[in-house]
Amino acid sequence: MVACPLLNSHSRQGKVRDPAPEGVPTPNTSTTTTLLVPLKYHHAISQQGHFFRNLRPLGVQVEHSTYPKNPPVPTRPMSEMVTTASPARIDNPEPDLFPEIEWQVLPNYQDAEEGESEWTIKARDPAALEHAQKLIKDAIEHAQKMTHIGFLTLADRSVFPRIVGAKGANVARLRVESGADITVGREDNTIVIIGELYDQSVVPYVASRRLSGSEASILSAKSTIMDMVSNSRRSQRSRQD
Repeated sequence: MVACPLLNSHSRQGKVRDPAPEGVPTPNTSTTTTLLVPLKYHHAISQQGHFFRNLRPLGVQVEHSTYPKNPPVPTRPMSEMVTTASPARIDNPEPDLFPEIEWQVLPNYQDAEEGESEWTIKARDPAALEHAQKLIKDAIEHAQKMTHIGFLTLADRSVFPRIVGAKGANVARLRVESGADITVGREDNTIVIIGELYDQSVVPYVASRRLSGSEASILSAKSTIMDMVSNSRRSQRSRQD
């Protein structure tokens, strides 16, 4: 049993009744445990399915008793719905350089679903099960730190290919470097950034310098994206001159 205040679990040994999905070995016996995971952290852990796909090479599959009803990527609120009294709101990151860009930051999980989902974890051996439990525990702890959502809305989508990169390489690297979950809109001009954010009334200099992912992942990711936008515009101007 793995001691974790967020997870209730029990383990059992038994034969595998259902065929394992593609990519998961089918041993004669499996090790299984169940964990209770808060529904509000499901999407943050799942990373749109990447987390569970990464478990397959370990010989681990996860089943869920229920799923959250909220969409994986939050929808950008209408500007008039965000009150100016909110200490987390920033209308524009750099109004002099980018007057057409809007930046909004809101608390995460404020409309999150209550309750828990029972995750059934099936592994090919005890070592794989223990490793999977640790990964899930770490993922829950990371989800707890994702306290805010940033909505960075650009004037158009022209710089999006540079942000995403070939086969998503740039945005994947940015996720690792900043520690934030970043989703580039496919049908609009908004980039959704979910992560940590310091209270700027306590740390007034936080928006004026580049921050590491451990300090404020949202602002770190936003700063890097704004650098990409700035560099793209410089390149466009140089080609026009």
